[in-house]
Amino acid sequence: MNRYRMSWIVGAVFFLAVRGIAAEHESLVVRVKHGDEHRLLLPFDLTPENFELSVPGIDRQGADGSAGGWRFREGGQFDVLIKREHFPLQVPESCCNHYLILTMPYTNPRLPGGDLKISEKRELFDRIGNLRAAKEGRLRVMIDVTWYAKIDSEEPLHVSLKDRQIYFRHSDGRYVADAEGIASTP
Repeated sequence: MNRYRMSWIVGAVFFLAVRGIAAEHESLVVRVKHGDEHRLLLPFDLTPENFELSVPGIDRQGADGSAGGWRFREGGQFDVLIKREHFPLQVPESCCNHYLILTMPYTNPRLPGGDLKISEKRELFDRIGNLRAAKEGRLRVMIDVTWYAKIDSEEPLHVSLKDRQIYFRHSDGRYVADAEGIASTP
């Protein structure tokens, strides 16, 4: 086989492999109808290799004015730092060097069912901490990228992030772990 043909075959195989990886990432984002609008959801498996609980210099300020970092804050807030190189969506070079900040939104504890919703978030917080401490395993979480991403193409659906800040899927003060329905409230 001549050199030209071999180069062409290697190039074609490389192109198809890259295309397959890109198609896999494109299919990860799920579009879900919620009321009159659509949400863009990303199921993501946390593994001990792809996230940190705290990194010096990357602590953000919580809604209650307290410092960020790995701790359970008022209203069930906490942050997980996802390593950029392990995140399946394209992230602009200008927005972050190494980590995306995945935040659990605030829940008002004074609203009906608020304490229950916060305790559910506490369970997830503990599971994430245990995963990191065990240094093995995986935990699927649901990320809502609706407001923090742009749609690059509709068919096939291809989404990229606009910034490094992303949020757990959240509805009516509750973390929603699936891509289908909105969790019912008590």
